[in-house]
Amino acid sequence: MILFTASAQHAAVNFPQATIMEFAPAVTGAGWQAEPLERHGHDRREWLSYMPPSNLALKQLEVLYLLGSLHYRPLGTYLSRDFPYPAWFSDPRVTGAEGPLVRFQAALQQVEDRIAARNAERRVAYPYLLPSQVPTSINI
Repeated sequence: MILFTASAQHAAVNFPQATIMEFAPAVTGAGWQAEPLERHGHDRREWLSYMPPSNLALKQLEVLYLLGSLHYRPLGTYLSRDFPYPAWFSDPRVTGAEGPLVRFQAALQQVEDRIAARNAERRVAYPYLLPSQVPTSINI
């Protein structure tokens, strides 16, 4: 549960943000004027007044880009934080050919292949849960 929440679930919620929300008029983040009381009779100028000012719309894009573009290390890759980033695990019972890390990485590759095959059949691919695109943990 902890691995899923800090990796795949976070990736599923975090990384699509920029794609979904980059069109500021669709997801303004706030109303920039009081809502209209009537349903009809509004012109383009009035509707545009509800949109964020361009400088704030650009800030929204910057934040979404930052949140949705930082992929630190893919799931299953465990390296030290210290340069030159040696492997985190050195115990052969973990990293050996029959160890849990190798089995985990092989399972992730199978999931990657399955998702890639499904994405090839979709009109619009959903790359956000490809294990190679899911960070080991929350990045920011």
